Amino acid sequence: MSDSTAAGVAKARHIESLAPEATRIIDDPYAQYFYFGASLVNLVGHGAGLWLFDMLMPGAHEMLIARTRCIDDLVQQEVENGACQVVLLGAGYDMRGARLNLAEKKVKVFEVDQPAVQSRKREKVAAIPNLSNPVHFVPVDFACQRVDEELSKVADYDPKAKTLIILEGVSQYIPGEAMLTTLKAMDGVTGPGTCFFFSYVDERIQREAAQLGDAKTVQKIMSMAASVGEPWINFYAQSEVPGLLEASSKFRLVSDVSADEISKKSFPLERQIPPEKLLVIERYVVARK
Repeated sequence: MSDSTAAGVAKARHIESLAPEATRIIDDPYAQYFYFGASLVNLVGHGAGLWLFDMLMPGAHEMLIARTRCIDDLVQQEVENGACQVVLLGAGYDMRGARLNLAEKKVKVFEVDQPAVQSRKREKVAAIPNLSNPVHFVPVDFACQRVDEELSKVADYDPKAKTLIILEGVSQYIPGEAMLTTLKAMDGVTGPGTCFFFSYVDERIQREAAQLGDAKTVQKIMSMAASVGEPWINFYAQSEVPGLLEASSKFRLVSDVSADEISKKSFPLERQIPPEKLLVIERYVVARK
């Protein structure tokens, strides 16, 4: 399985981490270890790195970084409210456990991903100097293994604990039936009060791409994903989400917000970009049981 999209998101996080501290949205000191070309970005700095990123995919950086900030804030909020486990489904190359010092807060982190992607990540993690990263890696081949069964095999995992589940940038790659199965599975191995975050691609992208950002950029992102073997195959309308949750789990909708809403909230006034340049192809769901 390709890790190209995970590497691309790591690049966006690295570029953002080089921004001036006063206007920086997130800080990820580990992102540079997960993609080719990081030394060049370190050399040219935030401004030129962002310019080059925007030349290829205008508006994508802001969408990805606002999404990261949104989830980071949710993690902090849920931990403060008693969540003692974080499960990252399709964890990719984010180092959220280390970035947010979750081990120091007595929060256990479980990273679930395809075996091949997770193997590559573990190799890269081993090369990061002075890193303490006490996460539980849970390899799951989603074609033939169940995530709930594999999590239950991990000695430190508590299926009755209040947990935060994060499915970031994944739902567009998996069939709708797999999404239902995942919701049902995680409902069965988490305790009361558990929060489930997931992003999804707005189904309007199939017929109204120009309403969600520059149509050429939208098509370019989809084409690039398909070219590395990661085509987008699953989309949702906002009106579908409550039914999706109710049909598969005890999770109930708390919020469903658009990319432009969280971008306006995350970025300071001097870094806001015109609405017509912002990609708003994603929406972000918080559900709770």
